[in-house]
Amino acid sequence: MEKPPRPDDARKGATEPFRDDPGAARVLIADDSPSVRAYLAHIMECAGLTVAGFACDGEEAVRQAAALAPSVITMDIDMPGLDGLTATKRIMEIAPAPIVIVSAQYDKSQMRRTFAALEAGALAIIEKPSGGSAKECTDAARELGRMVALMAKVHVSRRPGRAAKVHESETAAARGEACARQAISLAAIGSSTGGPQSLRTILADLDPQTGFPIVVVQHMTPGFLPGLVDWLASACPLPVSVASAGEQALPGHVYFAPDGLHLEVDAALRLQLFEETKGRGLIPSVARLFASAAKARGKEVLAVLLSGMGADGAREFKLLSDLGACAVVQSEESCAVFGMPGAALRLGAKALALPPKDIAGLINALPRPGKGPRQ
Repeated sequence: MEKPPRPDDARKGATEPFRDDPGAARVLIADDSPSVRAYLAHIMECAGLTVAGFACDGEEAVRQAAALAPSVITMDIDMPGLDGLTATKRIMEIAPAPIVIVSAQYDKSQMRRTFAALEAGALAIIEKPSGGSAKECTDAARELGRMVALMAKVHVSRRPGRAAKVHESETAAARGEACARQAISLAAIGSSTGGPQSLRTILADLDPQTGFPIVVVQHMTPGFLPGLVDWLASACPLPVSVASAGEQALPGHVYFAPDGLHLEVDAALRLQLFEETKGRGLIPSVARLFASAAKARGKEVLAVLLSGMGADGAREFKLLSDLGACAVVQSEESCAVFGMPGAALRLGAKALALPPKDIAGLINALPRPGKGPRQ
């Protein structure tokens, strides 16, 4: 492997790759710090990726995205002039590419812009590696490289400007006739890469009188969950919070699994938190949430699998569908990554496939315990 580039090599306008591997994904690195650009280039090299070029501000990121057509872009949010949020919006309109937001955890205003970049079309957020201990730095760098390599494989499409019309599929109320008519006492949602954008669309359209609690496991880089909850709460008419151990799940409330803990529900709809004791699996785990929901409420569950890589929760989702629960996957055409929903369908789960806006419509149309369908 070549030596990592010196900070002054990661210069403005640099477009020569550090590797000459025609099979490697090509990365555009956008960050205003020369030392960070150099370090990110080293991380990309270690992950087997080619550094196609650099940008030190948002304007240059837009130009380089159009000129280089990179496989994936790492984007800083806080840059001089045009910031990473606005650059993300422009890139997704004129030269769409998978964008990974590489951000430090600063104040709330920066966090809001970071999550707004997801709404603008970025696929994922990961923490910018800092100067901690050697192990901490190595772990963060490895995770960043892995995430960027995975995102390079995702196909993204042009995102229209505000004036463009977006096609709306048939209403969920009509398609929801295929869903079991039993009353719902709990909604359990599993979400990963690409899921936060879908969650925002769903939660923003919910009826304030939703008659059951909604419990969510979202795979998220540790430290960013509070920002995610704040961002979603700003659009959702229901209370949105991070779950507490032993908390009673209330109708019309949305609860998220905390960082580093599994979230389960019991028969009384109390929220239970658990540490991982069996290894280094996904924490929190969609599988753990869905398994507990199946045991607690069976066919009274609305189970939803949103965009995400891998297969977390797929088997437990099928279990819920076999029990007669109302099972919904995000439709393939609306997913950033059809991994988790596709895995559930391949296992034979019987589920509706709906875009996020129609998932919200279905939730609003479902009957509630002791009541008939909403009119």
